[in-house]
Amino acid sequence: SDDDAEAKDVASAVASLQKTWDDRLVEGELYKIGSALCVCTDRTPKEEFVSQAELGGTGGQAVVASFTVVESGFIKNFSPSRLEDAGGDLGVREKGTTGGHLLRYARGSVSTSRACQAVEVGLKSTLGIRINNLCNFRDAKTYEYADTQWCQTFENNPPEDIVNNFYQSGVITAPVQRYSFFRIKYRTVGGGNWTTLSNAYGVRSETQQSVFNYIRFEFSSIKVREFMFEPLSGFEVRQGYYGSALYVLDPKKGRATISDGGIYVVFNGESVALNASNFGITFGNADSGLSSNYVYAEDTNGDDPTVFRNYNGLPLVDNSTYIDDYGKLAEAFVYSEISSSADSGPEHSIVYVNEIVPNSAVPFYDNLALVGINIRSSAEFQQFSQLSAYVTGGRECTRLLGGSGATHLFPDILYDLMTNDLFGAGSFVKSYMIDTTEFATAAQWCQNRKYFYDGGVSEPVNVRQWAADLAATHLLQFGESNGKYFLRPAISFTAVPIAALFTAGNIAADSFKFQYFDPEDRDRIQVSARYREERTTTSPGLFPVVREVLVREDEDMGGSATDPIEQIDMSSYCTSREHAIDAAKFIIRMRRIPQHVISFSTTHEGVMSNIAPGDYIKVAMDETEYDEFNNGAVTPEGALVSTKALTDGTHNVVAWDGTEGTPPADATLTVSNSGTTATPTGVVFTVKIASTQMRVYQIERITSGDDGLFTIEAMHMPVNSSGVLEVADGFDTAGNWIIT
Repeated sequence: SDDDAEAKDVASAVASLQKTWDDRLVEGELYKIGSALCVCTDRTPKEEFVSQAELGGTGGQAVVASFTVVESGFIKNFSPSRLEDAGGDLGVREKGTTGGHLLRYARGSVSTSRACQAVEVGLKSTLGIRINNLCNFRDAKTYEYADTQWCQTFENNPPEDIVNNFYQSGVITAPVQRYSFFRIKYRTVGGGNWTTLSNAYGVRSETQQSVFNYIRFEFSSIKVREFMFEPLSGFEVRQGYYGSALYVLDPKKGRATISDGGIYVVFNGESVALNASNFGITFGNADSGLSSNYVYAEDTNGDDPTVFRNYNGLPLVDNSTYIDDYGKLAEAFVYSEISSSADSGPEHSIVYVNEIVPNSAVPFYDNLALVGINIRSSAEFQQFSQLSAYVTGGRECTRLLGGSGATHLFPDILYDLMTNDLFGAGSFVKSYMIDTTEFATAAQWCQNRKYFYDGGVSEPVNVRQWAADLAATHLLQFGESNGKYFLRPAISFTAVPIAALFTAGNIAADSFKFQYFDPEDRDRIQVSARYREERTTTSPGLFPVVREVLVREDEDMGGSATDPIEQIDMSSYCTSREHAIDAAKFIIRMRRIPQHVISFSTTHEGVMSNIAPGDYIKVAMDETEYDEFNNGAVTPEGALVSTKALTDGTHNVVAWDGTEGTPPADATLTVSNSGTTATPTGVVFTVKIASTQMRVYQIERITSGDDGLFTIEAMHMPVNSSGVLEVADGFDTAGNWIIT
């Protein structure tokens, strides 16, 4: 029959719930039964619950669980006869806040890592109740309405005249506020009994989104302590098993300081009275029918004189509502259309612990930039890994171009970092060890070119390496000469001065070495530079945007859109697009133009011309070219055969007489008889063409050797016909570059 089918549906739904409950019975876990704390010590071994409804009404597998009480409390017991009574009236049903249900239990425990006088605990809570498609009882029709409008109207009519009509009440879907409370205990680590605070503290919310609160405990003594947070069920709160008063943590409320348990408890929130008005589920609109402000009367039909009914004739779940008089405290409901956040697991978690210790002496904050941040518990701070701050004034220091105060010139910052003995290298580097004239020139260079350092040095650095890296992006060169550190422009837009000339006369024999850079280090490249774009009017530095610009040489200069891209990140200090572009240009030119380095030794007199690293020198060396188109041979009879005619006279050649084991060697070929004969005879040869090459180099290092000689290492820096470095030639000409 239809009744049987509906009964099977109900049995299947109940069986599904029973399986869910069976899955939550785990040996060794803590449970709250009523107000007692218990441990599941045993359950039917190696079996899971199987309902008879799944097996057609027979068989099944029962599961029996045993619990051991570890903390005593009140448990409301129900006899098996009442639970198994299928036909009788069970009377008042138990709600989520009555009867003391069996609940999974998890408590939070924290301990301070040191002796503290105050401890602040941050809580993250996820709370709420959701009503989804629950019948709007206000719209439900009474039994009398059904009788008078339909049953009595068609009572004497033949079946064919009866009008079949269907009526369905509206439904309600809405979030509802939920309260969740807990008890707090504390004790001294290593001994002592737990002290339980006399009040209960809790949180409320309806969105089931994370809510953040704090609660601070202030003590009169400094000790290492541990704390325990024990959840209270809705049953315990409704029955008054919570202590003296209920307090709700709420970041929207003012700060409250409560004397409790011999300490002061500080939080944002308020006190809440325990009554159905505060904890009953209402919607502000009485027409919702979920709570009632109407008069109730006993059933006058004689069906059940103990059941209170509303005006629409439907029985109430609790004394005055269709759901639960204290529904905002409930973990579960009689309607499957109502769910609580307690269904999905623990509703609270401890997210931080602040340990507060008084200073033994008044602190001093001299020579510190003070930055403070006041964070209230909120959903915006899931974690706090780093602090970003924008300082508009900067640190005051000596400015190389005159005066004192904050600066954004890299030479000023480097000078201060090198000489300051509080946070810099001042204990090792003294002012007389720095070439201040060169530093001032570099500062003027940065000022003229608008190369600014708008950043901070927030981490310990190797000053020399940091200076060398940052100098390159400001088109500067950092180094050491004659016992002094210097900082000077790395390129010049005028003819570079030549500090010395080196030839075979002042280069030690067999000391000259020539080394090309690896081919991949000389490939043309594009450079992508990142910089920080800031506001230029009000509130500079607020929400800056990191920009990226791609720079390459124009096709007429040999550049190509297919050149590999290298990146530099200047966003931590560069706030100028032009500065980032110039740094990229410099890297591109320095990658392409210098192609080799040389080293050679010279005498003491060779370095007495006051040369130093960073200076430009000229090196003149003889160079021999072999003309592959002027080769020839002299027959044993003296006849000359060559690819090009040779004039009478002598010629420098490399000759080989064909003797095995004898390599080709330099020789002099004497031509006579109008270029038809020559000596020596019986050789093959190639003509040598000698020339002298004059190149410009920049000194990188000068070192002394044990033999009294000095070794100079220098990098090739070609110049144009005007003596201007090729790196700087056309540097500021817009047509030479493609900027994207």
